[in-house]
Amino acid sequence: MSRAVFLLVLLPVSSVAAVEVSGHVFTRFVNHGNVSAGPSGEFLIRRAGITVKSPLGSNLEMEAELEALPGSAALNDCFILWSPSDALGFTMGYFKMPFCAATTKSNWNLLSVERTLTHEIAKDLDYSGRFPGMAAEFSPPLPLSPVFTAGAFSRGGVHEDLEMRYAAVLDISPVSGLTVGGGIACLRVGETNLMEPSGYSVSSIQKAFAGHIALKHSFSFNTSLRLEGEYMTGENWEEADVAFGEEPPRFRSCWASGLLEHRLRGVPGLRSLEGGLSWSLSVPETDGEYESRVLAPMIGVGITSSARVRFTMINRTFEDDGPDYSDIVAELAVRF
Repeated sequence: MSRAVFLLVLLPVSSVAAVEVSGHVFTRFVNHGNVSAGPSGEFLIRRAGITVKSPLGSNLEMEAELEALPGSAALNDCFILWSPSDALGFTMGYFKMPFCAATTKSNWNLLSVERTLTHEIAKDLDYSGRFPGMAAEFSPPLPLSPVFTAGAFSRGGVHEDLEMRYAAVLDISPVSGLTVGGGIACLRVGETNLMEPSGYSVSSIQKAFAGHIALKHSFSFNTSLRLEGEYMTGENWEEADVAFGEEPPRFRSCWASGLLEHRLRGVPGLRSLEGGLSWSLSVPETDGEYESRVLAPMIGVGITSSARVRFTMINRTFEDDGPDYSDIVAELAVRF
């Protein structure tokens, strides 16, 4: 909290009145199915954060998010957005790399309680996540409403021994409510090598490709359906000494989620009911070993537009590694 206040102090006096402060808290109870991993049940603060946004000029804006958990705090996002025109914008600072729809979506906009296996493997390999860097977004007023985003990012994330990484994504909207797109992320791996004159070896370019789709349809003013999915494949450079020329295996992963929401009328204290299903698959090796799946049915209640309760059973199955198990999760999320 002190960092958020400090950011406010740094802003020009003329901008303080326009400062927008928002926040979120995700708290939950989890009944663990895999009891060997820890206690069978526990209460958790899953996420809690404060976001500060402020204009710095007619086309310049600053945003910073402080994420806090019991006993720790970290600056989650910190960037400046410059929009020289309605069709062009530049972002520079520390923020999410524009690749992997399973990662770039905010927690509040997820159709499930947890992120997918696609997010997990992409983040583990640093093809997605938050990094220091710069990105440009171009959205010309053309048919299909194309949005092209590209960025360059430096080391950080899970692995500190990576070179620069790059990402590019193109989204289009063929019809109202439907978005399809695809993108690429690439990076190089560096490693100490005393056999080289420079004492350092760098791998060839490691790449990941992804395609995604999102559909939103309203059956009536009160009932709507959202469907989303993504497929990703790429080089699993963690499983080979790519800096020394070894060929990495290829991973593949995909996910699909659906959410049906119905707005309630005349029910005190309740805003909506929702039901959903999320499925994801991850295969980290070319030969299909260590395949894992997650299936998570979910029901929820919207208390207000800024508060909800969700209940889900997260069923995890493993082809070759570890016992199958199910976690039962009850989550209360609020934003303000």
